[in-house]
Amino acid sequence: MGNKPTYNISKFMNGGIIEIVLTGEATEDCVDISENAEFQNFYETVAHNAGVKMKWFTDIDIARDWLKRKQKKQ
Repeated sequence: MGNKPTYNISKFMNGGIIEIVLTGEATEDCVDISENAEFQNFYETVAHNAGVKMKWFTDIDIARDWLKRKQKKQ
C-alpha cells in the first residue's frame, strides 16, 4: 500500500456530546490503517445515528469485494 496517510483524529466532549474531528490529507485508498481497527464499530454506529451511510475497512481487498457486492445489488 502506498505511503501511510497523514491525518489526525481528535475527539472531545462538548456539552455532553462526543465530537470527533478528522483532519489531514486524503489518500487513494478507501481504507484506514489497521492500528485504528478498534474504532470500526464506534464510527459506523455514530455515522448511522447521524443518518450517514458509512463502512469502515482496514483491508483494501475486503473493501473492494464489499463495494462490488453492493454494486451488483443495485
